[in-house]
Amino acid sequence: MGLDGVAEGDPVNMRALLPLLALAVLAGVPARAEQGVTDTEILLGGSNSLSGPLAFTGEQMTKFGVDLYLKVVNDAGGIHGRKVRTMWYDDGYRPREAQANTKKLVEQDRVFAIIAPQGATPVVATLKYLEENKVPLLFPYQGSTVTRGRRWVVQGMMVSDRMSKMMI
Repeated sequence: MGLDGVAEGDPVNMRALLPLLALAVLAGVPARAEQGVTDTEILLGGSNSLSGPLAFTGEQMTKFGVDLYLKVVNDAGGIHGRKVRTMWYDDGYRPREAQANTKKLVEQDRVFAIIAPQGATPVVATLKYLEENKVPLLFPYQGSTVTRGRRWVVQGMMVSDRMSKMMI
């Protein structure tokens, strides 16, 4: 048993470490260091459903998921001594809003990466733009297979075709 009461090697431990590992790896990417990464901070942004039909899960993911987890990371010293800061825009689960928000996050706010967008439709609507601009997309919460195998996408969940096979 580990200190957290979970057996060592348990997949729960690995899932908990995945976001930190991905951020640590991405924080060291030299080609993107000029945008969203300073000596003291890593800036991440996301477009999520903070209103509309998926507002509840959008709030849970952003405020009570990503932000709380990054508070723990920051309280422990951050990533390579850098604090991680997030900024969120509401897309209401509308693809056009997700596109506009993502463009604003990249071009005006100059985030290092987009984190935890929600829903296949908004995610797919932003994917081409993110790839063209070589912006990492971290942990999209959606089930579309179109994100699989993409160079700039770090998956945080299983996509729908694999979930379906496991359930059958």
